[in-house]
Amino acid sequence: MGGHGGGRPAASPAPSGDRPGGRLRPLHLDAGRRHGALYVLHCGPADARPLTTSLQEATVDSTALETYLQSLLPPADPTLAAIEAETRQARLPIIGPLEGQFLSVLLQAAGVRTVLEIGTAAGYSTIWLARAVQPRGGRVTTIERELDRAAWAQQNFQRTGLAGTITLLQGEAFALLPTLGQRYDAVFVDILRSLDGPAAAERLFALCLDRLAPGGLLIADNALHGQQVLSGPTTGSAGAVATWNRLASQHPALLFTLVPLRDGIAIAYRRE
Repeated sequence: MGGHGGGRPAASPAPSGDRPGGRLRPLHLDAGRRHGALYVLHCGPADARPLTTSLQEATVDSTALETYLQSLLPPADPTLAAIEAETRQARLPIIGPLEGQFLSVLLQAAGVRTVLEIGTAAGYSTIWLARAVQPRGGRVTTIERELDRAAWAQQNFQRTGLAGTITLLQGEAFALLPTLGQRYDAVFVDILRSLDGPAAAERLFALCLDRLAPGGLLIADNALHGQQVLSGPTTGSAGAVATWNRLASQHPALLFTLVPLRDGIAIAYRRE
């Protein structure tokens, strides 16, 4: 982002309730447009002179940004590209290569060996997770409710030669999670948008936290829910996602952040 232009702007008194050193203003996002506003607060040095601040606005075209980010990815894997095309034809949402690469870097940097995934779908995200942990002899356990999707995913694991690295459990996550006998270095949740409300999110959060090892990562996809979380929803799937973000961000054992990549990735680190 660019620096200051010209000289310092004139100082203005901070209104009541503002944080010392800078004025806080609400961030407005329009879900119907392709442009989002990013605001950065610049503060002058804390010296005897009046404190001076300026607010810069940088507008980013999300389509151009995604095109640029795509250009930085490694060469496309033919099998993954085929799965992308097949899921697109079937209208089945997947994380896509940008998020797949992000998760791969994250898991490898954290030294993750064991992953629990909730929401397999066609197994696309599972393949990214498995490839990230396989070099260290790691394994992925993944849960899928729908029988036809589980069968499709198993075929894709065979196609990529990862069937020996992945254990697929077919059934309801709420029923299966309490039966698992281990804790995992990372838990990846990809079913938030299918939850019917905050109560389901609270229950799922507790079950996932119970399966997360100290020092582990709790990761959830669709953490922005098409930006619907910005309006503070309290019902339906948007309310479920907002509840998940609140629980993860306020839990005393977790260090939380939300990355606004695609539909948002919520990441919480469990303190050891």
